[in-house]
Amino acid sequence: MSKLTSTMAMIAAMAVTLWAQVPTEGLVAFYPFTGNWNDVSGHGHNLTAIVQYAPTWTTDRNGIANQAVYFEGNRAGLQALADSFPLGSSARTISAWVQLQNLTRPRAIVSWGDRTNKTDCSFLANTYSGYACLIFTNSIDSLIYKTSSLEIHSWTHLAVTLTATGLATMYMGDSILVSKQMSNWNTSAGLFGVGAWFGDQYLEDNMWSGKLDAVAIYKRALSAAEISTLSKNNTDQLIPTKVSEFYNTHYSLINAKPSNTYYTINGRVIAHEPITGMLVGAGLKKTLRIQ
Repeated sequence: MSKLTSTMAMIAAMAVTLWAQVPTEGLVAFYPFTGNWNDVSGHGHNLTAIVQYAPTWTTDRNGIANQAVYFEGNRAGLQALADSFPLGSSARTISAWVQLQNLTRPRAIVSWGDRTNKTDCSFLANTYSGYACLIFTNSIDSLIYKTSSLEIHSWTHLAVTLTATGLATMYMGDSILVSKQMSNWNTSAGLFGVGAWFGDQYLEDNMWSGKLDAVAIYKRALSAAEISTLSKNNTDQLIPTKVSEFYNTHYSLINAKPSNTYYTINGRVIAHEPITGMLVGAGLKKTLRIQ
């Protein structure tokens, strides 16, 4: 097999594999927890421990060691500035893989804004009497769902979306649990917490207890099909975004026929559709412009 043919085959396989993973359009923050607390969306919302307390590393949903975080439920939490997160009543999506412990009160998966002034955006869960209660709230209006199918100590994908018109929808796996038209949403800027519910300060009684992985925040409401993709994701890779025009890339295509579609991840072209040429790296420094 020639080097050109081998490279093209590798690119084709990469594009197919990535297309089954994490959407990037509108992605504000994504934390795969692959040995660090960094945001890999390209927006730089890297997490730090709250005060001196930090979660510990644990096995992820695939049984791989040190690829998810464990919160002991008292003081451990992570935070970042929510400087470009969805604010006001704008559309958004929260997605996370969770493993609950017994939660005697609502505990935060994620939150940002200010709970004290009722301008937060928070996704919470608690357990009681064999049930799990999932809560999406701004401390004024809440979307609540009680279920007996969310198993303690088992990994589950949870997500909630809010459209620009105020319709909130909660998911478990690829199933819609409940929808509701929300009101009085005015999320403020401030701190973003993973495993922490923020008001004028973080609330120790509401810190997450259990494991979290693959936490993602979007500035749009993902479709049911996209939520389904996330619920089946086991690799935490980013899906390429299709673009019709792309400038100033450090990648070029050789022997490629014209096409109106290129795939990019965080500004890098990684595949051409149809794949008829070979991607070449930064050495050529050629600019692509797709008409």
